[in-house]
Amino acid sequence: MHQTCRVLLLAGALFTSTMAMYSPSNAAERNLIDNGTFSKPTAPDSKHGHVRIDEGNAGDLPGWRLRRGDIDIVGRKLADSPSYHQAANLTGGSPGSIEQSFETSAGQRYVIRWEHSRETWPGCDEIPDQPYTVEVVGIKRKQFEPPSQDERWQPAGLQFIAEGEAETLRFSSASPPESGHCGAMITNVKVVPFSEDTDDPTAR
Repeated sequence: MHQTCRVLLLAGALFTSTMAMYSPSNAAERNLIDNGTFSKPTAPDSKHGHVRIDEGNAGDLPGWRLRRGDIDIVGRKLADSPSYHQAANLTGGSPGSIEQSFETSAGQRYVIRWEHSRETWPGCDEIPDQPYTVEVVGIKRKQFEPPSQDERWQPAGLQFIAEGEAETLRFSSASPPESGHCGAMITNVKVVPFSEDTDDPTAR
């Protein structure tokens, strides 16, 4: 009898542990964005490593669509991200714009999270303004400015309520012409359903 109780207790603990792995709070963290760390295409891992994405090779950027201009996929060493991700420079040779559509449930609140930085290319630290916009097309649009050169990669976020079965997230450079190729960089883009566990004061 004692042995039977022990087996039942072990089975119950295993069931509880398994259910915790698949709890709603964990399921809510499933990222709806593909290639959010811009790991593809692979850029050279060097101090100047990058891949220019334009109309000719836009298909090499999985998940994302190039909407206008061009962008640079920046290698890990040049991006200098604490999490060692690649990044997207939203201003390649000219201000660019990328977007991605994802499935949603109408009426559900979602949280968008990402990390942003000023351009890490040598010389771009002298360009003071590197703004960009984040838009859930037809629902919400907000302009952001990357943190100061000393801070670099900081979290940013935005919330929105879906209106249909799919929405489109768009990042667009708003760098002025005098910025040249220097512009904001982003990485680690995520979209997750809102819950108390995913609330973030940066995402409003």
